[in-house]
Amino acid sequence: MSVADRSLAQPRPPDRPGQTQRTVAQAMIQTHRAVDSAVIDVRYEPYFSYPDETEFFTTSYRVVFDRKTDRLRVDRPGYTLICDGKDILLVADDLPGRHLRVAMTSPLTYEQLVGVFPDLNNPMPPALVLLLAEDPMGWLSGGSTQNASAFTPKQKGREQHTGVRFASQYGSAEFLCDRKTQLIDQLLIEVDAQQLVNSGLDAVRFHYDLTWSSVNQPVDDKLFVLDLSKSVEATTLAQFLAAPANPGN
Repeated sequence: MSVADRSLAQPRPPDRPGQTQRTVAQAMIQTHRAVDSAVIDVRYEPYFSYPDETEFFTTSYRVVFDRKTDRLRVDRPGYTLICDGKDILLVADDLPGRHLRVAMTSPLTYEQLVGVFPDLNNPMPPALVLLLAEDPMGWLSGGSTQNASAFTPKQKGREQHTGVRFASQYGSAEFLCDRKTQLIDQLLIEVDAQQLVNSGLDAVRFHYDLTWSSVNQPVDDKLFVLDLSKSVEATTLAQFLAAPANPGN
């Protein structure tokens, strides 16, 4: 079984979109909704513990966001997704000479992005969910935000942070936010031991570190432009994945 097959804690869409738990987490959601533009670097590390070994890896990606113009760029290993205010565009390293283009029919939302390209949610970009999702806490918890509560982080170096803890689809989830900005900079999802029965695993957790390298600053227009002059266009994800590439035709 590959590491990807063991991603037990990948969140699913909330059962009731739009239902937001009115807890201490609401202030954090409102803070992110007030962000007009941002550049966010994400470090994602899943951890799997077995009786005789520990397995983990690290994935890094970047999100560039411009709310006022409905523009977005996500650079992840293997692909780039761009919203230029009119279309959602996708190119992949292992599919050269072709691209996916889907017209935006409404203001940009996380639900719309995942509808076009489900893999955007694997691994989940937590800051992007808070910025764009209709029910961000539902997405981040897998549809469960019961008993959300604040706590004071005990980790060294986190003295200036506020913590929010709640039940998640697979166990528990914790946010850490900078106390001054209220922007999320760490998310930890831990899988409950009951979920691991007969799995051969002792522990599973998913850790995200976020760095907001720019907030509410001008965004470079060039970041939302792709050279598609020699690229074959697909209009559905299935077509994009299946169609042969014929550059220049």
